[in-house]
Amino acid sequence: MAKAQAPNLIDGITEKHGFGRPPIFWETFCLMKQSKAVRKIVTEHSLTGASVRPRLHSTDDILVVAKKCILLHGPHVPTALIAHQAGVSQATLFKRFGTKDNLIKHALKNDMVFGWVEQLEAGPNTGESIRAQLTGLADTLITFYLEHLHSVLAWRAANQWPKAMDKPQDVANLPIPTRARKALASWLLEAQKQGRLGRFDAESMAIFYIAGCQAPAFRAYMSGETIDLDQYSDTFVRSFWLGVAP
Repeated sequence: MAKAQAPNLIDGITEKHGFGRPPIFWETFCLMKQSKAVRKIVTEHSLTGASVRPRLHSTDDILVVAKKCILLHGPHVPTALIAHQAGVSQATLFKRFGTKDNLIKHALKNDMVFGWVEQLEAGPNTGESIRAQLTGLADTLITFYLEHLHSVLAWRAANQWPKAMDKPQDVANLPIPTRARKALASWLLEAQKQGRLGRFDAESMAIFYIAGCQAPAFRAYMSGETIDLDQYSDTFVRSFWLGVAP
């Protein structure tokens, strides 16, 4: 006579409640209750139930995945989702980054360079015309916002702006957009003092200039449309120059 098999806990639940086999997490829990050997198996599962082979990742790999999750779902994305997508455990995330805020901070600044802000804070270059510098700055800012607009918006939503640790506290604590505006306004004022620009309100023109450089990125973000960047940059700088020229 064939030996009677012990009742299967999973099938028992299925029959009792009249639904298909339970999700993978619940199924794994049931199996662990039936077999001690299963407890020795360390397996990660995706949120959809598909098994994922455990992998080792560098910190940079995790940050790349974290950034994609944050940009797609916003700064309130669960760490469980980030860990799943990165193929690591939540414990690994917190072991490496301490807190979710710290993870967000490192992920969003992973490839963002703010060298152009420091160049503005250094003042106008006396060896190059102001118009040429404004043209180069426009190209830099237009490219920056096209590449990093989503990151900047995520920074704003998370209120986790990167800080300039090598700057005085009153500067280091400023959000990057505020710091950039103040730096450009000071740059324009210095050029005015040197007699290289005309009379105008530097604060207002700084806002206008930065907004003009952000426009292509916001247009692409809002409508998906692209424009001729060379033509736009040239037209924008020529129009701006009419309002600031000496």
